[in-house]
Amino acid sequence: MNTVTLPLGRRSPWLAWTRTAATMIIASAPWVPAQEDIAWAYISPAQSKQVGTITPAPSYQHSSVGRSLTVRRLETGHYLVTVPRSAHGYGVPQVSAYGGSHTMVVSGRSHDPLSAPPTVSIRVDAYDPSGARVDGGFTIYYRDGGDDEDREAYVYSICGSCPSAWGWGPYSWNGRRGFSRVVRTGVGQYRITIPGLGLRTVKGGHVQVTPHAHQLRRAQVVRWGSSGRDLVVHVQCTGAAGHPTDGEFYLSYNERALRSGPACSGASGYTWAAQPLAGGYLPYAFYSDRIGGYSTRPNAIQRTGIGAYVVNFPELIAAGSSTAQVTTYGSDGTYAVIQGWQGDGAGGTLVRVQVYDANGRPADAKFNLLYLTTGPIFC
Repeated sequence: MNTVTLPLGRRSPWLAWTRTAATMIIASAPWVPAQEDIAWAYISPAQSKQVGTITPAPSYQHSSVGRSLTVRRLETGHYLVTVPRSAHGYGVPQVSAYGGSHTMVVSGRSHDPLSAPPTVSIRVDAYDPSGARVDGGFTIYYRDGGDDEDREAYVYSICGSCPSAWGWGPYSWNGRRGFSRVVRTGVGQYRITIPGLGLRTVKGGHVQVTPHAHQLRRAQVVRWGSSGRDLVVHVQCTGAAGHPTDGEFYLSYNERALRSGPACSGASGYTWAAQPLAGGYLPYAFYSDRIGGYSTRPNAIQRTGIGAYVVNFPELIAAGSSTAQVTTYGSDGTYAVIQGWQGDGAGGTLVRVQVYDANGRPADAKFNLLYLTTGPIFC
């Protein structure tokens, strides 16, 4: 194993490049912001067709640095999202389709360290089930760094089909717990080992993945679990036909529900919807969590049609700004689309999800759902 470690400059992360056969070592940065940058936005199906720069409504965007995100449609199905940041700029995005039956893919990201005010540019593309680029709504969530004590991590995997790969360290973070490792185990199949996050006792955690490509790609969480002190996540990438295909992806993990704001603000919830044929059920408590509110009522899921589900997060108020992210679970080539979210009439939130097979037909399947809001936390 040959390793070269290069300093990237003052107050920058260090990039550790490691070359091994079919293995990528993702080096976590030794310096990250004490308070992470968090941002999100929602672009409606109607807005996705508009020409020029769009500033999402305050109720559908948020930035921890206090400046607005903007979205510009560059051409059909191709968008440039400008995210305000503080000083770091090496975070990762998660993107979900909204409405319709399209898939969202991240096709590029960059940041200018000298820009004023500092921003991150993220390019995202929308594809229909055949692989043609189309205009489509989406939600985007961006995170950069965090508190070293938080049991959370993210990884940018650039392994693809390379028998020998270079890890891209700045775009991965795991606190002070060590480097994350990505191993290609087969065509489109990847095993990600995240050190120090395996001893889960209260909650089993939550995973989101988003593909990075210049054509239609999809990414699914196959499974995750503990291996000694480490967390191991398996991811599958597929092409338009649903067959495993080598690809890049962004992975985000949080053991407990995320807090997206300062003390007593920034409520959130997550759930693993693991019973796709059940008419209505309570998800496994170990893989379902939320922060905010006094209610002890558990999250709940209802199936309303083929591949159509409504997830209830009690006492997570759909107020201030809010967003949702979804990814399917398994290796069946399915994908999921956010169809909307609204108050449940009792102080909570209902999030609607539609799952499709690889050909864009409604299909019952498992999925992971993350919901965040700037609403209050009762503390």
